[in-house]
Amino acid sequence: MALKQKTAEAAKANPNSLLSAMCAEHISGQTAFRAAEEGCEVAKAVLDEYFDYLAAGIMNLIKIFDPNAVIISGGLSNEGESIIDELINRLMPFKNIKLASLRNDAGIIGAASLRNRNK
Repeated sequence: MALKQKTAEAAKANPNSLLSAMCAEHISGQTAFRAAEEGCEVAKAVLDEYFDYLAAGIMNLIKIFDPNAVIISGGLSNEGESIIDELINRLMPFKNIKLASLRNDAGIIGAASLRNRNK
């Protein structure tokens, strides 16, 4: 399930939480991360479930493709090294997980590169 959707559901179910207060302003993919950083247990539970699902999906890809490494990009990569630790703990014994050096810009730079190549 989408992180924003799970964040909104948890905020609604826990109206007295910091997560709920943060969601009243704006809900994004970063909301649960920011609330968890502030110590919100509701947000930590949302992220724990999110990482369980993400790790399950990645593990399926690892078993199918047997890659040497998994590179995390997109908006999630903006959260930094802490996400790598969360994933490594769930994907043992697979440990070669890294953040893309271009982070969230990887897709747009790749698309621009392909467009320029096809001209």
